[in-house]
Amino acid sequence: MKKVNRLLILLMLAVPFVGFTGCDDDDDDNPKSDTKSIEGVYNGALTNTVAEINIPNVDITVTYISETKVNLAFIEIIPIKAISQNLPLNVNCDCDVEFANGVYKLKGNTSTNIPGLGDIPVKIDNSTIDGTGKANFKITPTVMLLPIEITFTGTKVTDK
Repeated sequence: MKKVNRLLILLMLAVPFVGFTGCDDDDDDNPKSDTKSIEGVYNGALTNTVAEINIPNVDITVTYISETKVNLAFIEIIPIKAISQNLPLNVNCDCDVEFANGVYKLKGNTSTNIPGLGDIPVKIDNSTIDGTGKANFKITPTVMLLPIEITFTGTKVTDK
């Protein structure tokens, strides 16, 4: 009986220490967000096959605002063959940022003024920047109720 009592006492003393040897918060497999690291200038091409847009060598600037917000900005003249007009697209949009699986996802809404057309809405959605500096943005201006989804594919060329 004394052996059983000693064994029970030993087990009762050991059980609380088992809980302290479990998982640690530092063992997180997902790296933490560092939104400041995506700040910089990205160079690439704007394309839309439907509107026959292909503009190489476009710079888009991403500016850090907070861990959950950046500003995306660029100015470009976009020829829209469907309406036989050039679209001076001046985008300056504060975007919400979500970080998951090593990828920053951006989305936001703004507007730009087009002479003769007035203010047109511009949507940034399904846009990403990965940890290697590759950027894929979907920029959708809506001209005369016609959304024109323009994609930007580029890489980071300079830090801000």
